[in-house]
Amino acid sequence: MIYKKFRLDINGLRAFALISVVLYHFGVPYVSGGFIGVDVFFVISGFLMTGIVLERVDHKGVLDFYIARFLRIVPALVFAILLLMIFGLFTLSTNEYEA
Repeated sequence: MIYKKFRLDINGLRAFALISVVLYHFGVPYVSGGFIGVDVFFVISGFLMTGIVLERVDHKGVLDFYIARFLRIVPALVFAILLLMIFGLFTLSTNEYEA
């Protein structure tokens, strides 16, 4: 199954979500549910990610998909942890390292 790159219906939902969040942050009266726009963004992201995941699993297989995911995520995670540990060595006192 091939998914289209641009979907007008999804774009319309994104516009609705964006407008609701912006109006909420500007304090427009009667718009007290700006958080709903954030929820809509999460639902849209989940929908699109599911399509992408299903397409890649169909083409490469489940094991190859998870290996590629692992190789994409873990190096950035290790780099971030090492960077924060080095930063902590120079900025935190020894008392702050105790559990």
